[in-house]
Amino acid sequence: MNNYFKKYKKSFLFIFLAITCIIFTLPAIALNKYKVVFFYANWNADSRQAKHDLLNLTDKHPNVDIINLNIDQNTTLDTARKLGLRVPNKIPYIIIMNSKDKILYKKKYSEAAYKKINNIVSK
Repeated sequence: MNNYFKKYKKSFLFIFLAITCIIFTLPAIALNKYKVVFFYANWNADSRQAKHDLLNLTDKHPNVDIINLNIDQNTTLDTARKLGLRVPNKIPYIIIMNSKDKILYKKKYSEAAYKKINNIVSK
């Protein structure tokens, strides 16, 4: 056994270091996940533009999940309640939450809001 360990010592060390790196980096990756809750309506032109912008955001940042909530659907109120949110009276409206569901930002969608979202999820 002792000769076996000496022969493969470098391999064991490499495997140990690789497993250690994986164990310590996975939680860090999970902490940087964001949810963007997007309230919209299909008939609203600003909502259509915002939806397009948010799709581009998810292409750039895979750590972002978009939750689309159409205010014209019956399920929106229940989904918002499950997330601990109220349906806003303005659309398009965005709410950014971290992986622990803490609200980081909420506002009626605009170009300035998009820049703010980009800054938050880029960290």
